Order: sequence, then C-alpha cells, then structure tokens
Amino acid sequence: MLHRPAPVTAAVSISISHQRGSLASVTLKRHGGAPVRLMSYIVEEESEQSWRRICSDTFKSKTDLAVDQDHTFIVSPPAGASGWRLRVKYGLGTHGIQLWQERARGGGGAWRTGRIRDALFRFEEWEACESVSEVLR
Repeated sequence: MLHRPAPVTAAVSISISHQRGSLASVTLKRHGGAPVRLMSYIVEEESEQSWRRICSDTFKSKTDLAVDQDHTFIVSPPAGASGWRLRVKYGLGTHGIQLWQERARGGGGAWRTGRIRDALFRFEEWEACESVSEVLR
C-alpha cells in the first residue's frame, strides 16, 4: 500500500509506504529553494480530542537536503491506532548569502573589524519549519 506524498506546498514533502510487519518507510524530499537541515521527526497517534506523541527522534548527523534530494528512513507506526501521522522538523538556512555581502562590502578590512566572523556565525542560522504528513488509517 503506497501513500501519496503531501502536497508540494511545503519545502519538504513526506511520502509514506507500508513495509513488512509493523514498519513504514518514510521518504522526505526537498522541493525548490535552498537546502534544508533535517532536525527531528515525531510519530503521533490520533485521539478523540487531539494528537498524542508516540515516539520521536533526532536525525543523527547534519542531514542536509539539497533541492530534489531525498532521505529515506524507517518508522514504527502505533499498533491499533485509528489514525497516525508524522511531523518532520527542519531548518531553512536564513543567512547563507550574508557572507558574500559582507565580503563584497568590507574589502580587506572586514576580517579585522569582525564582520566576516559575524557573517560566518550567521551562516549557520536556521529558521525552524515543519511538514506534516496526511493522516494514515
């Protein structure tokens, strides 16, 4: 059984297919724009009033997704749940171009004034975002 991916309006789409037994294969794909850094995922079970977290984990290394690149991993959906979903938290780079701008503006003195060092720190800033899969039954 193959679950169609979430609409491509999100920066990262989620596609889930069921595997043998109680496991599901999840494929994340980056669409358009700059790379994203995958942070964590959360498996949630549908309850009468809201969503309940079943499990969560962080991506073990700096898992960056370039445009049209994908990342696949395995999750264990909640047994006997009427519905469940997957939330993926990721970061969009917010200041990648800043380093080039500082260097072009500052010339040779930029390093001495600290503008290049400051730009290097800003290069690693990420705006927190999330994608949510459709409910699986």
